[in-house]
Amino acid sequence: MEIGEQQVIACAKKLLKSTPICMQGVLEELIRNGDCMEEEDIYRVVKKICEDGFDITGFGLEEIPHPCVYVFSKGEGKDMRMFDVYLDHFHGGEEDVTVGYVGDDGCTHDAKSIEEAIYRMDGWISEMDEQHGDLKVPERK
Repeated sequence: MEIGEQQVIACAKKLLKSTPICMQGVLEELIRNGDCMEEEDIYRVVKKICEDGFDITGFGLEEIPHPCVYVFSKGEGKDMRMFDVYLDHFHGGEEDVTVGYVGDDGCTHDAKSIEEAIYRMDGWISEMDEQHGDLKVPERK
């Protein structure tokens, strides 16, 4: 399914609602400039989220820890859900936009979907929290 500019902008508006103030400018620029940003990383990242088809209601752009990595989250504490979208420059020189998660090795790993990335990140959070006696992520049903 081909995702158009209006769908990308609608997705950016949905993400903006739950994005911390310090990160809102990134999405606001995309919403203002639309198709003028088709070659920009944030446009391609939000387009990838749209293509996935996952319901991102309540998710927001949490941080950009590296120029090629965008972290999205929803909720807080034990209810937090996270996934990454990143630009991968290592696929034969072509830039690829990929959904992923941070594994227990501290590295980003590819996922086939946002849902898989959230599930795998939840598992990692559970392991780490058990080791440190902090949060417990509830089992998925």
